[in-house]
Parts: sequence; structure tokens; C-alpha cells
Amino acid sequence: VTHSLKLAAGLTLEPWGAFGPMAKSQPALLEAFRKPDFDVATFVRDATGQGNERVARLTQQLEDCASSFDAELQREIIACHEELLQNASSISNLDGQLGDIREVVDMLKSSIARIKGDVMSPFLGVKRKTMLLERMESVNILIRKLRLFLFDARKLRTQMDTPAKDLSKAAHTLHELEAVLKEGGLDRIDLLRAEVTWIRETGLRIRQQAEGDLRSGARQGNQIALSVALVRSKTDPLTQKTFSSVLEEEGVTSLTSRFWSEATSSLKAKLARVSQDRASWKALVSECPKVLKALAEALDKVNHAGRARGPVLRAPEREALFAAAADLRNEFLGESIRRVTEPVDMMLPDKWMAALSSGERSGSAGGAGGTSEGNIADELPTSHDLKRYVQLLVAELERCESCPDLLLKEVVRGVRSSVLLFATRLEQVVDTSCLEVRCFESEARLKLRSPLPMPAAGHARNARLFGIAHHTLAALRDAVPLRFQAAIVTPQVQSTLQQTQAVIVSPMFSALRRSMGVGITSLENVMEGRTDDGSPMMLAVSQVCVHVSRYYLSLFGPGQLFSQTKELCIHFVRLFLSAAALLKPCGEAVRKALAQDMQAVENALCALDVDFQASIRHEASVFREFRRLIFAPSVEALDFEALSMVIPLHLLLSYLVHQLPENVPTLPQFCQDSTAAFLEGTLMPLWEDSQEAGLSKFRAKIGELSDKYDLDPSSSTLAAFVMSQMG
Repeated sequence: VTHSLKLAAGLTLEPWGAFGPMAKSQPALLEAFRKPDFDVATFVRDATGQGNERVARLTQQLEDCASSFDAELQREIIACHEELLQNASSISNLDGQLGDIREVVDMLKSSIARIKGDVMSPFLGVKRKTMLLERMESVNILIRKLRLFLFDARKLRTQMDTPAKDLSKAAHTLHELEAVLKEGGLDRIDLLRAEVTWIRETGLRIRQQAEGDLRSGARQGNQIALSVALVRSKTDPLTQKTFSSVLEEEGVTSLTSRFWSEATSSLKAKLARVSQDRASWKALVSECPKVLKALAEALDKVNHAGRARGPVLRAPEREALFAAAADLRNEFLGESIRRVTEPVDMMLPDKWMAALSSGERSGSAGGAGGTSEGNIADELPTSHDLKRYVQLLVAELERCESCPDLLLKEVVRGVRSSVLLFATRLEQVVDTSCLEVRCFESEARLKLRSPLPMPAAGHARNARLFGIAHHTLAALRDAVPLRFQAAIVTPQVQSTLQQTQAVIVSPMFSALRRSMGVGITSLENVMEGRTDDGSPMMLAVSQVCVHVSRYYLSLFGPGQLFSQTKELCIHFVRLFLSAAALLKPCGEAVRKALAQDMQAVENALCALDVDFQASIRHEASVFREFRRLIFAPSVEALDFEALSMVIPLHLLLSYLVHQLPENVPTLPQFCQDSTAAFLEGTLMPLWEDSQEAGLSKFRAKIGELSDKYDLDPSSSTLAAFVMSQMG
């Protein structure tokens, strides 16, 4: 039984409600009829199979549903009555408007038809007459061309049939006929086909004869025949041809290239003949810059004399010309390299250096082959030799200055290689056994040797080599003209010469730096092991500086070690002051000990540079102000703002933080670092902190210390200044 029949039949079995069975069964029955898959036959079959009584009930329900549906439909119609009436009146109005539109459309159609009749008919008449006029004009032009063609054809026959043929006039007439034929139209006329064929054959004969005359005159060297042929070729439009087309037939792509290749071949052959005579060839090689300059000027003149917009001679022709003089140029460059390297071989010969090296390996003082230290000192180049050497380099550059592209670039490279070779050989002559000065038996304890070592002959040689490198660099900067400075005194040349100097003096200055670093460690326990004169370690450092300056640095020329000693003095001051600022507690005894150590440092500075207060003006003023800071009667009474204008802020803050109460730890302890590591990793880099990024971190670390130990700015001016500088 289908779902609809079950629903309809089951309604009669539902229990009676408050509104009777009809209230519940009618909507369900209507829903069964509204289903899309409702089948009448199936519904009737299922309903009749349920018995008569049930069929009667179902019939009554259907009648009730129909009655209620009809009543509801009537109610809906009555409710929509007003709206239907309004729509009916709107339809009437729409019908009237559509009628008006039809009338307008009919009027528009009639107007268009009238306009078409008034305008198009005259236009069609004008168009027809214009086409007739165009055809008449075409016929008129064709008749005129035909008359001209026939006239020129008779004229050409007359010129070609005469015994003395005037080919120039015939060429002019033929040119006019071919111009008419090129415009077209006459080939289609049957009566003219034979005449057109004859005209084309005649044109071919005239061209062949003109080319034959030109070639014959050029081959035989007959100036008269050649001139006549050239005149006819230039005046006759028919026979005139460009040189390029004639040269292409002969396999020549460019007349300029052809002439230029012959000229370069001739130049190369002449140079080859000159090279067979050594004296002439040598004289020509010495004048190579002038020869190449003359060739370059000739190229420029040819290019400027041409009528073309661009250069007449292109890159291939230019390269071909200079390729002809390639042997001359290569010979000159070889002589130039010899001239700039020969002085290096004379000042520092290979054989002498090899013998010197073998003598050093054998450990003998005299060396081998007579290369004693006395001979070495005599054979090393003097300042006069260096000036002459640089003058020779400058002369070589100026000789080739007139040919910047052809010679100067190669010569500059050769001069630069010569200087680099000289610097390399200088470094090879350095006595590596006399580089470092060993004044301590043990650097860890700074125990001095007894007696202190004295300089050997190798130290004197190294000092002389340092001076040679110094004077060479100074001579290059002074004697080389400014226009060659950037190409000769390059960063590579400067770094190579400075590297030679560094090889000689870096070990000695590094040893002094290390000794000061070890001596500073004595400040961690400043009162231990001291004598009446001060800290033994700091005194040893001072004594070594005095000894090295007196016996070793004095071997160098005046002012040659200025940058190295200045850098070393700056390092000494910065390292000592940074270490002194970390002392805690800093009582009266500690301050007296610091005063003794500062005197030892000052003695060392005076030994290294007598005028150190002018050489390191900033560090010297910081050193003096720090000494006053230490011996101030009361730290609280100081003007910290004025001190910060002289003493670097990180150094001043370090010292003031360590003057705080004893419950506040030192900065290395607060940072959980050793004193040496804190010096190298934090305080020393702050001296060079131009961007103040490290100083900001340092001040932030002091702020953390202040917060952790609850510093009170009202407790003292020292604490107030420290807290005002926190990051």
C-alpha cells in the first residue's frame, strides 16, 4: 500500500480529538493529493480494497475537503478583487500608449522613406557620373603615355640605327622608356609587345657595352677611355651604378676596407724590412709612442674628413692598422718591462738574495758568497736609489702618456708589477730570526733576562728594510704625478709595502702589548708583592719599554715608527685606565699604589714617544684627569658632568660604580665574568664605540645593577649621577 493511501486510510483510525476527525484528516488528505508522485489509479484501488465502510468515510472526507477548498478559493478571490480591478485599468492605459507608439513609428518610417528619396537618388547620379569621369581620365592618361612611348621608341631607333651611335643620348631615351614601362599598362596592348621586347633587348646591350668600356679602361690604364666611361656612367641614369654594387661583383665588400687593407699590408711590410736592421729597428722601437700616436691621429683625420655621419673607419680597420704595428708595440712593451724591472734586479738581485737566504739557513753570521752583514748594509738601496727608481717609473709613464689605449695601460701594469716585485723581494730579505725581542725569561711572570738582550746585525738590517719600504711609499706618493696616483699607488701596492713593514715591527710591538696585558693583571691584587718603588710587573714593563726604545727602536729612522708607537701608547693608556677603574675597594693605600703604577706607565710612554702628550692628546688628557680623580679628597664633591666632558663616560661610570658601598659587587662579578675577560670584551671595545651601541648596552647593565641593589639617588651625589646615566 503506498504512503498516501496509508496516510488517508489511517486518519479514520486516529482517536477523536477536540475538533473531531475532520480537523485532523483533511489537511493530511490534501497533502497526499499535493504530492508530485500521486497516482489516482493506485489511490482508488487501495481505497476500494479497505471495505465499504471505510470507502464511505473516505468519500465523505473528500467531499468535505472539496467544500472547504472551494470556500477558501472564493475568499482569496474576494480579497484580491480590488487589485484585479486596478490591474485591469492599467492594461487599458497600456493599450492606449502602445497605440500612440505605433502612430509615431509609422510617421518615422514615412519620413525615412522621404529622406531616402530626396538624398540617395541625387547621390547615385553623382556616383555614376564620377565613375564615368574616372574612366575617361584613365583612358586619357593611357593615350598620353602611348603617344610619349611611341615618340621615344622612334627616337631610340633613330639613335641606335645611325652609324655613329651616341650611347649617352640613347641611354637617356631608354631610361624614359623603361620608366613608362615600369608604371605598367602597355604590356597588355598586343600591338606594342614587339616594340617592348626590342626596347628591353636594346637596354641590355647598352648596359653591357658601358660596363665593358669601364672595365677595359680600368684594366688597360687608358685614362681617356676611362674618363669617358666614367662621365657616361655618372651622367646616364641608365648606366649609373654605385661603387658598392660593382665591388660586390668583384668580391670586395667595401672600397675603404680594400684600400685600408692594402695600406696596412704595405705598412707591415715596411716595418718588417726595417726590423732586419737592428740599429734602425732599435731607433724605431724607442720612437714607438710617437709612431702609434701618428697612426691614431691619421685615423682621426680620416674619420673627421669623411662626409658620412658616422666614422669612415670602423673597429676592424682600426684593429688592422695597429695589428700591422703589433711587432713594434710588443718590442717596445718588452723594453719597457725591462726598463722598470732592471732597477729592482740591481738593488735586490736574485743571486744575492739566494746567497743571503742560504747563509741564514746555515746560521752563519757572514753568510755565503761574501754576503756579510757589512756587505748587506752596503748593497741595500739608499734613499737616493729609491728616488731615482721612482723617477724612472714616472719617466716611463710619461713616455707612453700620448698613447693611453695602446701603451699606457700596459706600461701602468708593468710599473705596478715592478713596485710589487720590489716589495716582495724586500720581504724576502728580512731576517726572520731577529724579529721578536725576548726580554723575559717567562712572560707569565714578567721575569726579566739578565742581562737584557742587545740588538744583533739582523735587527739593524730589518730596521734598514723597514726604512726602505717607508721611503718607497713616501716617494711614490710625492713623486708620482696626481694623474697617475690612482693607477700606481693602488691599495694593493700600499698594503704590500705596509705588510713588509708589519712583518718587521709587528712581533716586537706585539710582545710589548702582551707584557702590558700581563702587567695589568697585577692590579687585581694591587697590594700584593709590591716594593717601595711599585709593582714589580709594571716596573718590568716600563724597564723593557725603555730598553727596547733605546736599543731597538732607535735603529729606525726618525718618524718611521710614529703610527706604531702612537697606537702602542694609546693601547697602554686605555688598558691601564680600564683596569684601574675596576679596583674595589679603592682606599688610600690602593690610590698610592695606583699612583706608582701610573708613574711606571708614564715612564714607558715617555720611552716609546718623548712627545706622547702631543701625539696622543686625547688619551693623555684622560690620563691626567683620571689621576686627579683618584686623588680627589672627596668623590662626592666632584663635578661629574665636567669630568664626563674629558673622561669617557664608560670609564667614569666604571670607576664611580666601584666607589659605591661594599654590598654592591664589581661589574665583572655582576656580569659573572673574569676581570681580564671583562676588560677585553666590554671596556676596551667601548673606546672605539663611535655609534654608541655598546655604550647603550653598558649603561643598561648598570641600570640592572642599580635596580637589583636598590640604589637611592638621594643618598649621595655619586649614586644620583650613576642612576642618571642608566640606559
